[in-house]
Amino acid sequence: MIISREFELLNKTGLHARPAANLVKALSNFNSDIKIIYNNKEVNAKSFISITSLGIEKGSKITVSINGSDAKEAMQVIENLVNNRFGEE
Repeated sequence: MIISREFELLNKTGLHARPAANLVKALSNFNSDIKIIYNNKEVNAKSFISITSLGIEKGSKITVSINGSDAKEAMQVIENLVNNRFGEE
């Protein structure tokens, strides 16, 4: 099963160090292949280096694409992190 969703990041720092680390930690136990697409670049959402290399700032829109048996659960975790502004505010 493949699911995709677009998110707008409204936390203070976008997907820089702390939020990226929180995301990687939250996704580490999922078996699905999870990708973040930003500015026509696609990276592994379980890789801190890959995520931070994108330079995603506040207000940016990203697309998350998940392929695997636990895709729905992984997407819910991402949605919760985004909605809670990665705990920043």
